[in-house]
Amino acid sequence: MVEKRVTVLSRMGLHARPVSLIVAAALPFDAVIRIERPDGTAWADAKQIMDVMMLNVGFGETLLLKAEGKEEAAAIAALTDVFEGMAP
Repeated sequence: MVEKRVTVLSRMGLHARPVSLIVAAALPFDAVIRIERPDGTAWADAKQIMDVMMLNVGFGETLLLKAEGKEEAAAIAALTDVFEGMAP
C-alpha cells in the first residue's frame, strides 16, 4: 500500500471540475484508490465521482491518498500531479 498526504489548492475546493480530473486520473490504474480525511471520518473511492464529491472538501484541507494494487505507486503519482495542478 502506498499513501500520500495532499492539500486541496483549488480556491473553490473539490467541486465538479477538479473531481472529474481526479476520477479521470484514477480510472486507468489497476489499483484500489481511496481518498480519506486524515482523521478517518470519511473516505471515497477515487474512481467514483459521487463518492469524491460527497467528501465536501474545501480549499486548504489536507487529504490522504491510499492505493493498493499492481499500479499503486503510479496511481498515487498521477493523483498527486492532479492535486498539485489545482494551484490558482
